[in-house]
Amino acid sequence: MQDECFNDTHLMGRVQFAFLVTFLISFSGSAFAADPNRSRAVIPAEPFSPNPIPVSPELESKIVELFSTDQCATARTLVSPNQFGSLRPLVLAVIAYCQPAGFDPEELFERAEKREPSNDTIVVLHARYRFKKDPDSALELWKKVLLLVRTPNTRQMAQEYLAGNGEAEEQISVGQKLTYYLSAQFGGSFETNPAGNPASSERQASGALNTNLSLGILDSTFYGYFALNYALANSRYFSAHDVDLFEHDLESPISLRVGTNEDLILRPFVSYLTLGDSPYQLLGGLSVQGIAYRSQYKQYVQGSIFQDHFYPGNFQSQQGTHFRFDYNWEFYPENFFIKFVAYFEHVNSDQDSDLLNSLSIPYSHNDLGFQGYFDYNLKFAILGLYPKILIREDDDASTFLSASSGAFVSKRRQDFQISVQPHVIIPLISYLQLYIYYEINRTYSNIGIDDYQDRNILNQTVGIALRTFVANLY
Repeated sequence: MQDECFNDTHLMGRVQFAFLVTFLISFSGSAFAADPNRSRAVIPAEPFSPNPIPVSPELESKIVELFSTDQCATARTLVSPNQFGSLRPLVLAVIAYCQPAGFDPEELFERAEKREPSNDTIVVLHARYRFKKDPDSALELWKKVLLLVRTPNTRQMAQEYLAGNGEAEEQISVGQKLTYYLSAQFGGSFETNPAGNPASSERQASGALNTNLSLGILDSTFYGYFALNYALANSRYFSAHDVDLFEHDLESPISLRVGTNEDLILRPFVSYLTLGDSPYQLLGGLSVQGIAYRSQYKQYVQGSIFQDHFYPGNFQSQQGTHFRFDYNWEFYPENFFIKFVAYFEHVNSDQDSDLLNSLSIPYSHNDLGFQGYFDYNLKFAILGLYPKILIREDDDASTFLSASSGAFVSKRRQDFQISVQPHVIIPLISYLQLYIYYEINRTYSNIGIDDYQDRNILNQTVGIALRTFVANLY
């Protein structure tokens, strides 16, 4: 039983899902109802002239191709001003970036962003144009990119520019549909209680080598994207080899732009985990997420259902069906990134029982969680603080023998978990960071010290790692 806390903490920290789809439908009805053109991804163009001359898709593709091969001088000559009103917003942003004679690029960018306000690629082009002219004036636009960002490679690029590592002459290919990214983190850590033993019992501290890899490919379409993402996490402990961790996560999100400021994402996923070099857990399911992009913040709701399976026999009564609902807010005030997450999860599982001795430990439970993410960008370093609070209540009372009196005890367990992680990220060179962190994780159970106390744990972690990122941007 003493490893149950490890499972709960690890599972809750790794999987952010829910199933309450009715909330998602309610959100979609309120968030999307304000957009009368929500079935379209782009508002009809407001022409620069009363009757703009139509532009063929082939010509638009040619403009994007020339831009992507650094031939702006040729690209801007392919269309005349009386054709600007017929260009797709992204192509208009390309023309603006290439600075056509007789037009203010800022005005063209403004028109493109007005017609498609949540297109992160248009804002990237605007930010890159500003950065070449005046890097300081581009900071506001890079923050807007983070607000609208849809893919990891775009987020990483914006963070590099905000950290002062962007390059004025860096070329991007906006016409490239298929993109990829790779992120890697290598480092070491020391944990006081990696096995998740009860706080009152003897614990085995251990150092560890940690490796994290993320790979992804993304195929863009006019109405969204399809992606395939894989993540690997590996922790090898020097002395606590029974909790050596090897985790594989695979997902294939499908994103649809259902409005000018709204996305709908379907995300099937599967995860496989080994512990101590032995199969430990397999889970899989589906999440549905609705995202609303606003001028000052981004919010989304997510409903998910997934099923898990534990390989060790003594944990199989804890497996079951998970129903989860998440609500998220993201803000980007001056030099800050702020994110709040609230979630509710119900787990329908079995129980451990000993009918002969009338012992029963139920595992069906409800969780209520709150997480915060606070980052402050100093350019030469990013200071972060990530707190988390989790309240768990079992569906039924546990019946067991008291460790001190030997009498039967019947109590409904209510756990309170709190964790805090301060960290610092130091940009070294372009796409290379030093990551230093500390985390304290404490779980309290309402079961007394002389009673059943498998979830009463304390663990502290300190670590350092190098992070890197590679992508073909757009």
